[in-house]
Amino acid sequence: MFYSFIIKIRTPEDIFLPPYTGHFIYALFLDIVNKANPNLAKQLYEPNEVKPFTVSPLIGRFKSHNDSVMLSKEDDFYIRITIMDSSLFSPVISVLLDSSFRNVVIGGHRFDVLKIIVTPQEHRYASFETLDTLWNHASSESRIISLDFLTPTTFKSGDSNSFLPLPEKVFKSIEKKFLIFAHGFMKKDVKDEDMFAKGIRIVRFDNLSTNVIELKQGKQIGFTGRVYYQIKAKDRPIIKYINALAGFAKYSGVGSKTTLGLGQVIRNR
Repeated sequence: MFYSFIIKIRTPEDIFLPPYTGHFIYALFLDIVNKANPNLAKQLYEPNEVKPFTVSPLIGRFKSHNDSVMLSKEDDFYIRITIMDSSLFSPVISVLLDSSFRNVVIGGHRFDVLKIIVTPQEHRYASFETLDTLWNHASSESRIISLDFLTPTTFKSGDSNSFLPLPEKVFKSIEKKFLIFAHGFMKKDVKDEDMFAKGIRIVRFDNLSTNVIELKQGKQIGFTGRVYYQIKAKDRPIIKYINALAGFAKYSGVGSKTTLGLGQVIRNR
């Protein structure tokens, strides 16, 4: 199963935080896991090549103030967490749904937990799917894919970073996690190894911009905006496979540092 759920929160007083909060949410998520299973939290903290979750920065309305942003006690804020492994989802949701889970600490400030949202009827970023459902919903005919890159997205390339929404970068990033966490999927009908570089092209983009955020490791550059891709391939299994990857992007994220809030992506339909 793949999961995307929302934690709705509110601060009891006006507060100030750094403009980018993804590293705070990463720490919060590990704390939640630690409450249920300390050994699992330790495993997730250790450097692994691919991790089975992503987190968003705080989502909501912010007011700029010098080098910080102000969060009003009158506004609701949201945290999005995605999980690609059921063995991780079970301990996490057990903590979130416990009656004692009433507040969280983010950047040294307490927030009241208002609601845990797990269905798209309550929030467009919430959802859950089995691999079969994801695969069955993937079209073998639709050749236009629109992706909303909600948070800065970048790709590690050797000692440097690339921050262009090139098809081969975007879809290879998604595929890497798909082949790890889509347990039982066999890539038997898709033989074209160059299908992303040669079989997909960008046909349009809206509000594409470059953003600079501050992480502990230094400044990070990434792009945000909506990008429209066209599948040039005519082979139906390839079209279906690429559409399935586009659907999986909302769980996997795209690019590097998705556990710190980068690369949050939603398919726009």
